[in-house]
Amino acid sequence: VWQFVDRRRETEAEEVVDTRPPLEKALEAARLASLNGAVPERRRALERVARELAVLGEEELATRARTLAWSREGASRQAVDDLARDARATLPGDGNEEVA
Repeated sequence: VWQFVDRRRETEAEEVVDTRPPLEKALEAARLASLNGAVPERRRALERVARELAVLGEEELATRARTLAWSREGASRQAVDDLARDARATLPGDGNEEVA
């Protein structure tokens, strides 16, 4: 019985719920793909970012993400970082609010 309980505790401890917004998850995937992913991986990650931005009504940024995704040479790390910075600025609680 104790072996079962110990295994269950290990499994429960390993389960981590990612509560980040979908856009934040997509941006992280795009960042990782820009660091070490092949062009198809970068394109898929940026398309995901574009979809999440479109859901939020950020069409200009969504278009920018799609343009990066399908650029001939693929998106550079700097371009992905710049897009991520601008996209994060659209999220509520991004830390850019003024303190009264």
